[in-house]
Amino acid sequence: MRRSSRTVLVLALVAAIGLATGCTPKTAVRDVQVHMMRYVTPNLPMDTPAPDYDAVPLVWNIGQNTVTNSQTPVVHVNGKYSTYPLHWSTGAPLLAVQVWDYSSNKPLLTATSDNAQILVPYEGTRHSSSAYLSPGLSRWYAPKENAFVTVPHELVPLSSQKTLDGLTIPIIESPLATGSQTQTLTVPVPSGLSQLTVVYGSGSTNSGFVLAVGWKDGTTTSLLLLHMDNGKATWVQCTDTTGHGTDLIEGQSASFARIGPLLYFTHAHGKIYCVDTSAAAPSVTVPEKINTLLERLRREGPTTIQAPLQASLASDGGILIIGYPDVTWDTTMYYAISASGEVIGNLYADATSITSFDGQGLRGIPVPVDNARDVLSFPSVDLFENHTTLTGTSTGSADKQVFLTAARSFAEQAEAAGDHHLTAEPVITVASKQVKSGKMEVMMLLGTLNAMNSGDPDTQPIIVGELQYLRDHGAELSAAARKAVEDDISEWRNTIESAMNTPTETNYMIKVVADVDQAGTVDAGSLQVYADEGPPRGNAWVLATQYFKNSRSAWVTVAQAYADAESIAAAAKAP
Repeated sequence: MRRSSRTVLVLALVAAIGLATGCTPKTAVRDVQVHMMRYVTPNLPMDTPAPDYDAVPLVWNIGQNTVTNSQTPVVHVNGKYSTYPLHWSTGAPLLAVQVWDYSSNKPLLTATSDNAQILVPYEGTRHSSSAYLSPGLSRWYAPKENAFVTVPHELVPLSSQKTLDGLTIPIIESPLATGSQTQTLTVPVPSGLSQLTVVYGSGSTNSGFVLAVGWKDGTTTSLLLLHMDNGKATWVQCTDTTGHGTDLIEGQSASFARIGPLLYFTHAHGKIYCVDTSAAAPSVTVPEKINTLLERLRREGPTTIQAPLQASLASDGGILIIGYPDVTWDTTMYYAISASGEVIGNLYADATSITSFDGQGLRGIPVPVDNARDVLSFPSVDLFENHTTLTGTSTGSADKQVFLTAARSFAEQAEAAGDHHLTAEPVITVASKQVKSGKMEVMMLLGTLNAMNSGDPDTQPIIVGELQYLRDHGAELSAAARKAVEDDISEWRNTIESAMNTPTETNYMIKVVADVDQAGTVDAGSLQVYADEGPPRGNAWVLATQYFKNSRSAWVTVAQAYADAESIAAAAKAP
């Protein structure tokens, strides 16, 4: 059993309560309807590949203490990798962004109701294959302009330079309406930066913003906000009032939610931060009461992990949605908090129903559903995607497919080495390309959603070893020592079952090297794949075969688990 972070399951719906100046939403929670989507899948055995699913809307009316299930699918998701997250936003009609199958490039989404519209980005904005072997794209949707906006996700210096000085960043607005012209806003990169990474974007080139992280000398970082107004762009640096620097947003992929001009974000086990993107001199603040709630959720959340989980953020109807798992991993609770900190309602979702409660605990009428705790989805205000997927296309060259196939094969084998499997197509972002001395070297970042292979948890070495220790020494242990070992076994069973049922995110960095002739043709037979075993990132390359071997050798053995159980028993004291 490998230890890994888990996908956030539980969502707490929280009004933006008692926020710092400049981060106070104006929406009254009792007037808000919270929209959700339920994924309906057939009941299949655990080892069956992910099936197609239908997306069915639900509405939680907080003031009336009701949940309405439309029972009518509005979007059908096809393909064996149908666990790819649905990007959608509320409205009339509801909007969902088309996605494509990795191998065939066929679209996966179909609208099944007049209440839904599938947005189909242009070829150049669908994924980064049009900019093959260059950094990937960040993309979002501007509803007023009915256009997708794209920007390079990351800028790094040219090989002959140490900084980005003199370079520009193109922000491209591509309208969906027939006959409309693409708009490009070209913006100089702030001086002195050695790297620039876009982390969020919203609006159009005439009225919008881009949030980015900038590096100087590879270490000093700053949070930068680009204001776009009537085709003009201005960079401003966000003042950090938190004392955390930009580590508040770096590391694990950050989670964002926008409410009007207010942008909330969090990453890893950090706090929830807020910045007013409309401010002339923006500053990063820490909403006190929201973070008090987050601290409580973490105290009461799962204890079978090595560090606090990252909260997930979303928004709807002018309120902030905060996600975090409960202690059992088996139920989903949603909390609605008033501006004064009062709990004005909560939602309980389990394997059979969704039930609302008002602020006094009065139970509403349960809505029967199947497995609501794992298949609820919330809207995205901007339909923002940090990395658009690099996929093969029907018109792509054979050389492109060589590198794409190598990347996907690595992702499959890396998960298999950890007794896991892919539950969605890997997100492939090309970080750099170099051609030198007859060799082409392509560096890629891979993002995967994966789950542990199904089976009996008691066959996992970590449980086998502890059970064997109890069989050998159980009779001679004190009650306290025996209970301590049994509790640890129970926690590992919960951990393993959750890993089998809940997709998690894993990121890899790989380097693919192949011979290339003077005409630029790649020799597929010469391909070598390397993986980064950092930290630091990019400084510990090993052949993929060795990487897989090292991954397997890192597993806990039966003997190690046996010794762990012995240590647990020795440390336990009788009451």
